[in-house]
Amino acid sequence: MAGTSTSMKGQSKIQLYLLSDDEALILLQKHARIDHDSASSLLYEVTREIARECKGVPLAIEAVGTSLRGKSTNEWKIALDRLRDSKPVGIEGGVRDVFACVILSYDHLRSSLAKSLFLLCGLFPEDHKISKEDVFRYAVGLDLCGDVMLRHWTQQGTV
Repeated sequence: MAGTSTSMKGQSKIQLYLLSDDEALILLQKHARIDHDSASSLLYEVTREIARECKGVPLAIEAVGTSLRGKSTNEWKIALDRLRDSKPVGIEGGVRDVFACVILSYDHLRSSLAKSLFLLCGLFPEDHKISKEDVFRYAVGLDLCGDVMLRHWTQQGTV
């Protein structure tokens, strides 16, 4: 299945190949590390519904699956409700569903450092190869890592 996405200024159209419901469910279970055979019927149904909410977009499915890995069935149900109720303002229709999935995965990051590093990566141009060293140097410059990480990297001789 294919969808079309238009760039922000309407300059180009990109053909997006979307996954079927079954493919989306398999990908979600893979990234969440859920074994279909051992999952409860309730968890299976919730994962199926979440996969549908991701609208077949692999990036959204990976982000949600990874962020919900190891979570309880109740947390999965809460995530499903959030995805269904999410109505981002000022976001194009075709991007809205993916945006809601990325926000959900961001909200499930465990630490403020992880959230800060995620946002830091958003400052780089699209498709830019981001090296660990660059991220670290910016993080140190923004005082995101504190003295512990600076001492570690100084001892490694990489700073």
